Amino acid sequence: TQPGLDGARVAVGGGSYGGYLTNAVIGAYPGVFVAGVSEVGVADWVKNLEEAAPSLKASDRGEYGDITDPADRAFLASISPMNNAAKIRDPLLIQVGANDPRNGVVEQDQYVTAIRKAGGKVVYMRYPDEGHQMSNLGNIVHFNRAKAAFLEEHFKTAK
Repeated sequence: TQPGLDGARVAVGGGSYGGYLTNAVIGAYPGVFVAGVSEVGVADWVKNLEEAAPSLKASDRGEYGDITDPADRAFLASISPMNNAAKIRDPLLIQVGANDPRNGVVEQDQYVTAIRKAGGKVVYMRYPDEGHQMSNLGNIVHFNRAKAAFLEEHFKTAK
C-alpha cells in the first residue's frame, strides 16, 4: 500500500489494459479502495489469449507471449486477476461488450461468478451489441450514468 493513501477517497478504474490493471489491483490489495470500475479488462490471461479473435493471435504472441510455450503460459496464469477473485472486498463494476474480439464474455462471466461465490460485490454490465470499445451512443450514456451512480453510492458510504 501507499503511505498516506486514504482508501476512503480513492477508486481505481480503467479500460482495456487499464481494466486489467483495475482487476489486478483490486484483487491484490483487498479493502484498500472505495470501489473499482473495470471496462473490458482482462481477468484471465490464458483464457483471454486462447479465445481472442484469430486476427489478433499473431500480434498477441508478440505483445503478451506465446501461450503454447509452457513458461509463457505459466507466467500469464500467475498474473491473472482470476487468481485473486476470492479476495476482492471492494465493490467492483465490470463492463463488457458481448462482441469483443479481444476480451471474451466467457472469461468475464467466470470472473464475476468467482467474485460473487466468494461474497464479493460486483455489478456486471454486459452489452450485447458492443465490442471492445462502445460505439452505441445510448449504451455509452447508459453506462456512464451507471458508473457515476455506482461511484457516488460507494463514495457516500465510504468510511
